[in-house]
Amino acid sequence: MITVSVNGVVIVVAEGCSLGALLEERATPDRGVAVAMDLEVIRRADWHQTTLRDGAVIEVVTAAAGG
Repeated sequence: MITVSVNGVVIVVAEGCSLGALLEERATPDRGVAVAMDLEVIRRADWHQTTLRDGAVIEVVTAAAGG
């Protein structure tokens, strides 16, 4: 098991877990979302190929319309 921070909340995930699997588990929408890991934006096409690292800092930002 490893620990990662998602939007400031530390969670424990299985070693070898992908970013895509984490986002699916958290019911993250697949549209209108930007994701960065350790200050690097990860393209949606790469989410499932990106393996989480122990201590990784992940930021998930959801776009909101309105005014």
